[in-house]
Amino acid sequence: MAIADDTTIDASLAIATPGDWFDIRLPQSEAGADELAAQLTRSWLGEATPAEDLRRLIRTLVAATAALDILCAYATVLKGQGQLLPASLVVNVFPLRGRSLEQIAAELSDAEGVLAAPVSRLLDLPAGRAVRVERLREWGGSADGRHPVSLVIQYAVQVPSSGNAVVLTFSTPALGLAEQVGQMFHAIACTLRFEGQEPGR
Repeated sequence: MAIADDTTIDASLAIATPGDWFDIRLPQSEAGADELAAQLTRSWLGEATPAEDLRRLIRTLVAATAALDILCAYATVLKGQGQLLPASLVVNVFPLRGRSLEQIAAELSDAEGVLAAPVSRLLDLPAGRAVRVERLREWGGSADGRHPVSLVIQYAVQVPSSGNAVVLTFSTPALGLAEQVGQMFHAIACTLRFEGQEPGR
């Protein structure tokens, strides 16, 4: 899969996303989130009314900015299962406070709404040693009584010479495309670079 649109997040790190991913300038209210969802839907499908899953995704990203030190966020739409299926990436800073990557993995695995046992493993990314946690998360019920479930894959990578980690959180309800999107998410994670690292590493 070709990775494009290399984006520098700040002076210390950069990540690349595929060309069909949009850089989200997150609004500060639910009304702003709904308008952004409408704009994204029109951009992809030419429809005036945003899909409920996309609106919920953007609202979730907006809510997360209040609790997390988010550096940037991206979103795209996947076509599968006969419907609009959003996918998102949120990049944030996570203070280690002396914890190991194994301890971080345990905390990420214990997140709210987790279904079944999360799968975590240590691995080496070009940016350095990382932990990867994959789980299914159930969200609150929607107006029609559904309980949406998303595939959530997170990578935590320690920032060199820092007490912080960068956490990449990928999410999508496209469970039927789990294998393909998992490969795409990993390809994006492999583009993460910190300042001073060689591109070929």
